[in-house]
Amino acid sequence: MWRHSVGCAIVCRHLARAVGLEDPEEVMTAGLLHDLGKAVLSYVAPDDYNDAVAIARKHRRHISEAEEAVFGITHTQAAACLIQRWSLPERLVDGIENHHRPMRSRAGKRLSAVVHVADVMTRAMGYGFAGDDTIPEVLPEAFELLGLSWDQIKGVVRHADEEYEPTVQIFAFDELDS
Repeated sequence: MWRHSVGCAIVCRHLARAVGLEDPEEVMTAGLLHDLGKAVLSYVAPDDYNDAVAIARKHRRHISEAEEAVFGITHTQAAACLIQRWSLPERLVDGIENHHRPMRSRAGKRLSAVVHVADVMTRAMGYGFAGDDTIPEVLPEAFELLGLSWDQIKGVVRHADEEYEPTVQIFAFDELDS
């Protein structure tokens, strides 16, 4: 999960720059924390979270659907509660809570849309494990809102690929896996 989150953060920063968002580092933070609720749920109830992952894999469903079935909430809701308690800016809370449905965002649709697109791209690029084996579709309205060109997407992929492994090595994730 941490590899996926780091990959998403890197992709978020490059997407934010590509679409001219004011604070790419803030968007990178949203990417890093977007799946924090998965860590919370798996820490609080590890066996139940393992059940949710197994359900998602068995039925080829998005992890959010399995979390809802097992816990009655999703990782996005859990993350939003925690991030709000940390008194982080509302646009971060909103962007993380709505990264699977960015058009519902109240505090920043573009930030939510960047995290959404980055999450899907990160899954497609094979960066870490997001809790299931699906690669959701990018919502067309999110893609349109950002006004991304294919050249911009290719540039983001190129830059992310250059940064991903060196960044993962900084955090020594391989040592955490053992």
